[in-house]
Amino acid sequence: MTTTMTANGQVTIPESVRQAAGLTPDTPLEFSAADGGVLIKEARPLHQLDPDCFEGFRGAAEIKWGPGVLMEMLRGDDD
Repeated sequence: MTTTMTANGQVTIPESVRQAAGLTPDTPLEFSAADGGVLIKEARPLHQLDPDCFEGFRGAAEIKWGPGVLMEMLRGDDD
């Protein structure tokens, strides 16, 4: 299936492709150069994280060693 780009850079996506991909009018599309061609995919917004989504994990880590002990372990300062 082929289509031709207009002088303004516009292309018509064939109906069968639009239906198979679930594309509707006003669907944002993302274009990128690919090996030997062009990749076109639906542009999806990045999901914003809720600032409180990590609240349940605050203070959950158990710290077994202090900084001095950790540095000794990392450096291999065995007596």
